Amino acid sequence: MSRGHVLLLGIAVGALGAVMCIRLRTVVEHEDPEKLVDQLGKQLETLESHIRRGGSSEEA
Repeated sequence: MSRGHVLLLGIAVGALGAVMCIRLRTVVEHEDPEKLVDQLGKQLETLESHIRRGGSSEEA
């Protein structure tokens, strides 16, 4: 990859990160915080049980 390609890739990743931060902020401002915490807790429990079973990330 040339320096130009690396620069464009860096800009694209930075723009994607900015968009994701804005979307997350919008969700957090408009959702019930307790509901978000419950959803994250359920996702964490699912991930923990999947790791304990020794499954790959593709199966999740």
